[in-house]
Amino acid sequence: MKHPLYLVFALVLLAGCAPTLAPHTPYLPIVRSQGEAEAHLVSSPTGRELELQLGYQATSRLVLHTALLRHERPSTGKSFRSADLGLGYYWPLKDGRWRLGLHGGLAYGRGKSGGGFCFDCDGPNSTFRTQYVYAYVQPTALITQDDFTLGLGVRLGQAHYYQMRQYRTDLRSDTILTRTLNHDGRNATFLQPMMQASYRVSPWLALSAGGGVQFFMGKRRDYLDDMNPFIGQVGLHFLVTRRPTPSP
Repeated sequence: MKHPLYLVFALVLLAGCAPTLAPHTPYLPIVRSQGEAEAHLVSSPTGRELELQLGYQATSRLVLHTALLRHERPSTGKSFRSADLGLGYYWPLKDGRWRLGLHGGLAYGRGKSGGGFCFDCDGPNSTFRTQYVYAYVQPTALITQDDFTLGLGVRLGQAHYYQMRQYRTDLRSDTILTRTLNHDGRNATFLQPMMQASYRVSPWLALSAGGGVQFFMGKRRDYLDDMNPFIGQVGLHFLVTRRPTPSP
């Protein structure tokens, strides 16, 4: 009797519930001076999530940024696409090594996902199709030492699902019953604390690695607020620095 129970428990852990949101990771810039730009190509350790972040230091304190995200996991039916646009404002501290900043922005995304049986999910098997927008704010701290930059950001987001369709399949005796549930108009708040370490190996190239967690806040209703709980990524930063204007 123990072996079937172990098997069911293993399947529960592997299947999990279906995510309804795949947010961008917090942007932690490594650009330092006005006119400098970066293209940050980010991948999860499995390669199933790819993100391209673009940043530009418009003034000594203002940073503009945008991002494109692709999240794919064909074996479980997960597929998300999204775009993000935002800006950050920084206050340098006296020694110049520390910068404290605040980012804000908007993102749009859409996707689909599937999930297997799990005890805490809404139904034995549910798949989702979602379209959403979310706004966020992100307090950020950056510390630089020579070619090394350490960044910490905490992104707080508020998502609005203007489309959320749940296709729920129930197994009852010898029959399979599929229902479509409409959750359009749902709102959800999420939090993403993250840390990133980067090192410039040349004036135009840097390597980075980062990690963190992400989760929905507040009381979960009907177990519809799900996302991958961990952030793990490695990245390449391609940098463009404005050449100094020659003196007359």
